[in-house]
Amino acid sequence: MKGLDINRQFNMILRAISAIILLLVPIYFGYLGKTTEMGLLIVSGFLGLVFSSLDKFESFKAGGVEAKLRYEQIKAVLEKEIEPEYSNETESSDINNPNLKLVPENAQSVLTALNNSDYTWRYVSGISQSIKLDRIDVKAALKWLFEHGYVKKSIGKNGQIWTVTSEGRNLYVRIRFKDVQGGVVPA
Repeated sequence: MKGLDINRQFNMILRAISAIILLLVPIYFGYLGKTTEMGLLIVSGFLGLVFSSLDKFESFKAGGVEAKLRYEQIKAVLEKEIEPEYSNETESSDINNPNLKLVPENAQSVLTALNNSDYTWRYVSGISQSIKLDRIDVKAALKWLFEHGYVKKSIGKNGQIWTVTSEGRNLYVRIRFKDVQGGVVPA
């Protein structure tokens, strides 16, 4: 909580300084007839206000600058990086364990490609190339996985991108170790 208050105070200070720079200082330079300095201060004040309010909007475009925040993509990266290690202690009896025979083979292959540690988000073409499966079959498998909550999608530079949900990572572990006999014996 304390860190949140400090961050909030910092943003308020940054907004106040940006507003002063944006409103008062350019008036002074305008009075002196220094239009270049006035313009630069207006731009710097605007950027300060934008960066102090990043959490309040998804995208902005002004003065030839365009930024789009990718909340879903960033969230998926964080989920992938901070997910706890899989163990018997984290698995409880209320976890839905699907019958692996009901998961289509193509969906299992696509899920394996999506769990490649080199990527967090993937395009259909990348998945198709990595598992040597036709794009139509990859799309059908992604549709099945999406409908069952194992993957989620967003929009990237070149179209739809896909990532695995936590349920999808759990299913992947079950797929990956489905042929292992005995499993881990508790200590």
